[in-house]
Amino acid sequence: MSWEEAGVAWSARAIDWAYLMEPLFGPVYDALGSSLGLTQAHRVLDVGCGAGLALREYAGRGATVAGVDAAEGLLSIARARVPAADLRHGPMTRLPWADATFDALTGVNSFAYADDGALDEAFRVLKPGGRLAIGFWVDPMDFGWAMAALGGALGPYVGPASRHTPLSMAQPDVARDLLAGAGFQVRDSGAVTGVAEFADATSAYRALASTGMIHPLVQADAEGPLREECLAQLETRSDPHTGIRMSASFGWLVAERTR
Repeated sequence: MSWEEAGVAWSARAIDWAYLMEPLFGPVYDALGSSLGLTQAHRVLDVGCGAGLALREYAGRGATVAGVDAAEGLLSIARARVPAADLRHGPMTRLPWADATFDALTGVNSFAYADDGALDEAFRVLKPGGRLAIGFWVDPMDFGWAMAALGGALGPYVGPASRHTPLSMAQPDVARDLLAGAGFQVRDSGAVTGVAEFADATSAYRALASTGMIHPLVQADAEGPLREECLAQLETRSDPHTGIRMSASFGWLVAERTR
């Protein structure tokens, strides 16, 4: 999937993603902002900024913020959330900023590969000594069954897996070696748990189905069976008095540009 195609896919259900799913990642944004020690002296770029929840967190700490994303639908929400942010539409492999522009660069579930050019671009736009802060899934916990169901449903509608080398950030030694090869040294790391809360099975499914990965099913008018399967699962997890709570574990790391 090209970045333009990904942008269309992630724009399709942007409102559901922004308001139902993205709050799950709040603890990751908080952890990255705290580790970076952001102040008014910092200029920060969020790569794959989506609907801007992370940018709002960093701006709240005083930083001057910028963001880039492939999805115009998500960027529209980011513009409303953080009007002062410098937001650009484009790929993370060709960032539209000059060399050594930023003090810090962040990305949550953005840096999936080590050899697609995104790490090189991060290095380029960071100042010497600047820091790259990354968040990523460690354990989907309550979301695992939903990811498996989506993966199974997508099988007939997606092409071969990417040939890029996974960054494997959940494996500390692998991540450190790959980042070192791109000019970074890990300085800090940790893990947090995010919790998503939904009123009922229908709202929970809207959240789960807001990811751009579902778009091939939507285009093929083949979402129905997945929806039925997920709603049945979610009904068993729903409490009429407390709704549905779903947890996930995320890792994070902060690496410094060392050359």
